[in-house]
Amino acid sequence: MILCGDIGATKSLLGLAEARGGAIHIKLVRRYENREWPGFGELVDDFLAEAAAARGEAVELTVAGFGIAGPVGPDGVHMTNLDWYIGPGPLRSVLGGAPVRLLNDFEASALGIGDLGGDGCLPLQPAPALSTAPQLVIGAGSGLGVALRVPTANGVVVVPGEGGHVGYAPRNEEQLALWRQLRAGSGRLSVEHVVSGPGLGRIYEWLAETRASTGPCGELVWERAVEGNLHARHAIDLFLDSYGAVAGDFALATLARGGVYLTGGIGPRLLTAPAAAARFLAAFRDKAPHGALMTQMPVHLVVDDKLPLLGAARAATDLLPTA
Repeated sequence: MILCGDIGATKSLLGLAEARGGAIHIKLVRRYENREWPGFGELVDDFLAEAAAARGEAVELTVAGFGIAGPVGPDGVHMTNLDWYIGPGPLRSVLGGAPVRLLNDFEASALGIGDLGGDGCLPLQPAPALSTAPQLVIGAGSGLGVALRVPTANGVVVVPGEGGHVGYAPRNEEQLALWRQLRAGSGRLSVEHVVSGPGLGRIYEWLAETRASTGPCGELVWERAVEGNLHARHAIDLFLDSYGAVAGDFALATLARGGVYLTGGIGPRLLTAPAAAARFLAAFRDKAPHGALMTQMPVHLVVDDKLPLLGAARAATDLLPTA
């Protein structure tokens, strides 16, 4: 059995998986609020006990893999907003000696694309995918993550990056005014200051001309939009314009003719409405003189929130003993 995890800044998903027939199969998943545990080892212990109770037998682990928000070094990671250290050595002790693979959460998401089921994605822009071309994985959530899947003769290679920290480029006068406002408070303005859950809150705050020390979260902006708040609806439109433009920039830079996969928690909330998807795609394609090229890139909305678990489990299979 494979233990897999998606470890975020505030929440974690832990699961059990099997590698069978060349595919990863998630068998059990539990969600946790990180602040309720003093350390990651204690959380894993509690999950394994809960999993054993649910299965009616002890969990025998062969390997484990965890996708973790933030940069992951050879010695693991110290979580920035928690008093948690997640390292391969301590985890092996907790897991009875099972080998452990740690990787960035977006690298895990990119690895998991190949194991998504047919209902794990919705097509936003159908187009033939080139099997030899790169696939772009990009997703807005608490930040903006970007990774590239590159096919090679020996399988897929995932190239992680820090694409959320490239500079934000306004495309019109309204976005320029937003850029000036946000840059005045932060200096250099990266794309995830705008294209993220907190970014959606900043856009709304600017439009509503409020000056609270902390803007509303993206979830609250969505709720206000549903209630008919005009500033919230406008904020979502501006957000979609920026998200589509940024995704298009990365897709054009990498020639992602293998497909563009939109992940993260915001996409399924905002992009399932046809009008919202059309707005996103209009900004995605607005890349003169290469607008026609942009229409040839398949764009998929990932709706399966277990994607990082699939990728973490896939990464862990590299540690399985060979026959």
